[in-house]
Amino acid sequence: MAKLKNEEFEYLFKTHESVRNEILQRITQRDTFAIQFIVAVGAIFTIGFLDFQFAPFLFFLLPLVTMFYSVQISYSYTIHDRCNKFLVEEIEPKIAEILQYNEYQRERLMWESYCGVDTKQRAIKTPGIRKGFFNIVSFFMPFIASSLFIVVSIEKQVFSKTTLMIIAIVAFVLMEILNLYISVSFKRKVSKRVLKKLSHRDYIDKTVLKDKRRKKAIFIDRDGTIHEDKVCTHKIEDLHYFADTFEVLKKFQDDGYIIVILTNQDGIANGLYKKEQMRAFNQKIIDDCSARGIKISAIYYSPYQELDNHYSFKPNPGMLIRAKHELNIAMDKSFFIGDQMSDIIAGRRAKVNSILVATGIYKHDFRQTKSFKEIQPPVKKSLIECYNYINNYVNEIS
Repeated sequence: MAKLKNEEFEYLFKTHESVRNEILQRITQRDTFAIQFIVAVGAIFTIGFLDFQFAPFLFFLLPLVTMFYSVQISYSYTIHDRCNKFLVEEIEPKIAEILQYNEYQRERLMWESYCGVDTKQRAIKTPGIRKGFFNIVSFFMPFIASSLFIVVSIEKQVFSKTTLMIIAIVAFVLMEILNLYISVSFKRKVSKRVLKKLSHRDYIDKTVLKDKRRKKAIFIDRDGTIHEDKVCTHKIEDLHYFADTFEVLKKFQDDGYIIVILTNQDGIANGLYKKEQMRAFNQKIIDDCSARGIKISAIYYSPYQELDNHYSFKPNPGMLIRAKHELNIAMDKSFFIGDQMSDIIAGRRAKVNSILVATGIYKHDFRQTKSFKEIQPPVKKSLIECYNYINNYVNEIS
């Protein structure tokens, strides 16, 4: 056991070192880009003032060069942020666990964790000095280039003033459009087309969809968690809720959570029932909850079977990821309740705290699985126990 711990620590340490080196390379890379940009701008300025007729047109290279380096630096920060997130969320907590550091010690003694805390304490929220600089200069450079073009061209008497103004204005507008497109590309939200590929959605409350505030959610499995699992349950007459289902859902809603149902529906792929039957079954759940003052915010489903290995089919996290982007959910403040290890693994992959509720038809087998032994999720006997666990957990970290 000690040997395994040493090997694990050695691997984590080497990984940490490797990722930190990647971050340092990105920092050095941005320094290099900044120097190259200054040299390029200086060269264009020099050549633009040379004594040949069409030299002023070279000033229009200034916005293009600026945009090029802006893209390079933005991409460099993207990789940097990804590396930082990996260290802070995965590697450093694991190293701290082996070293028996508490959270306070980790945030003081581990560099990336320390930087994250320091940034929050200083209330700093900047895109990075170089990135911020290029974002600003990129928007001003077309105006600078157009102005230089007009001034120098008038002096050289290349075209009439009217022609020069037309050329300058057209170039300015085109450059700003290109600049805006590049800027938006790095801030673009996940498109609806991409979201549809992640998972299928049966229902969504439009008022929740329009609410752009950051939300916390209770993700909950359907069969065996909300109601008794009859194996591929799809007949409304087989819908039998657990005694505490509505009480618990109402408590979660009153605590400020939105309710999102996630369900594998491999019975559709196996031809046991059709989507229309599933939708009627889901609608019955929505109506029964509504009659008790409970709002179901969304229902996502996966009409595939395990062999398909579709990204939406639990234990894959597709349904969770779509809900995250579509409903603007804070995953670190949300929870996933399910009756199978596939729910727990999906939640873990989506970085959501997950609780296994032993109300399904798989009472003991899950404890013998490799995934259960590795993850060791909290196991509760009922939904009300899940609620109490989540409530205590939130109070402890508050």
